[in-house]
Amino acid sequence: MKGFKFTLEGLLTLREREEQDALTEYGASLRRLDEARQTASAAQRELELAQAELQELFLKSAPAGRLSQMQDYCQMMEKKKRECDYALKVAQNKSHQSFLKLVSSRQAKGVVEKCLQNQKKQYAQQRRKFEQKQSDELVNQGQLVAGILNGGKDKFLN
Repeated sequence: MKGFKFTLEGLLTLREREEQDALTEYGASLRRLDEARQTASAAQRELELAQAELQELFLKSAPAGRLSQMQDYCQMMEKKKRECDYALKVAQNKSHQSFLKLVSSRQAKGVVEKCLQNQKKQYAQQRRKFEQKQSDELVNQGQLVAGILNGGKDKFLN
């Protein structure tokens, strides 16, 4: 009997490669997400510091030119914060999409692995049947030889 050969070996290899690529992509998206969080957090801290400094300048009755500069700076920091928040949302969405792709690739690989298990099970059943048939044939041949030998003795004895 021939050895086991998985008919979908190429597809399994492809699914494994897709899973590995999805895993790599997911890891990279998590790193980008972490970087976006850190950037957004730093922008928030900078904005808070700028707003605190502006408040302090108001309380100290700083010159109008200095107050105007500080307000412009605060507006610039607010814009930067909004941009960082947007980048964070984009990174979160991409990370979520990468995760879904990873889950999908694992499920696709699981389907092919299930086919592999089923084919192995079928092969094992066929092999057992084949071995049983071989065994039965050997027993039958042994009985035939024994019958011939016994039959031959009977002819000699008569």
